Amino acid sequence: MERHFVACTPSGRGSRWSLDNSCADQREAHAKLDISHEVTAVRAGRPRGSAIVPRGTIRSAILKTAMPSLTEPEIERLLAPYTNENSRLAGKMAEYLDLLLHWNARTNLTAIRQPEAIVQRHFGESLFAAANLGESLPDTLLDLGSGAGFPGVPIALAHPGIAVTLAESQNKKSTFLREAIRTLGAKNVEVWAERAESFPADRNFHTVAMRAVDDMAAALRAATPLAGSQLLLLTTGTPALPEVFRLTASVPIPGSDTGVLILAAKG
Repeated sequence: MERHFVACTPSGRGSRWSLDNSCADQREAHAKLDISHEVTAVRAGRPRGSAIVPRGTIRSAILKTAMPSLTEPEIERLLAPYTNENSRLAGKMAEYLDLLLHWNARTNLTAIRQPEAIVQRHFGESLFAAANLGESLPDTLLDLGSGAGFPGVPIALAHPGIAVTLAESQNKKSTFLREAIRTLGAKNVEVWAERAESFPADRNFHTVAMRAVDDMAAALRAATPLAGSQLLLLTTGTPALPEVFRLTASVPIPGSDTGVLILAAKG
């Protein structure tokens, strides 16, 4: 691997070094170049620590945050109970996981902190929803109260042909969602950073999806005029559905004692 060295001059105060902004920027930029191959290698399943990284350097600090917490083979294994697309999607889920962990360290996006649990609970359950969208795939889907992007982002990655809208009114979360879309290259996703009630009266979606909402009754009231054909709920038990919907499927979520996927058709 090519190494990059940048000469910086000492400040003259004992053994301490003073870096001007341009020198620091150069070192950080070179450090990012150095770690790119290592990140790729770890995602591919090769062991960590294969590169010599001096402690206390800018490069070591970047490497600490940039290295994925799980390898792609590990993510593929964890997703296997939820989807048969685990091999194809493991790489994107690795990118998503890295970004989520990085943001979650300073912004509370999810209370789940363990990478394995994030993959199973968030990614796995969302991809389980992607695999159970009904007899025919919807053309549009609204993830109402998207939070950190579940289930909408994994559904969009699994089905690029579905136009997915992520409705999230909290600014810090909608900002994260935009960054996730950009990082993952999800061209079929948009963010609606306002409340659901702010949608134009003539705007609706084939499917409205919801997961882990605080007030299901209120969420269902908001979802009813927006859902043109179907509701998809990842929840516990079967909630009281609005009268215009009829239950069409109730499927236990793998690995959960109480979790269930609910599909309800309108009309």
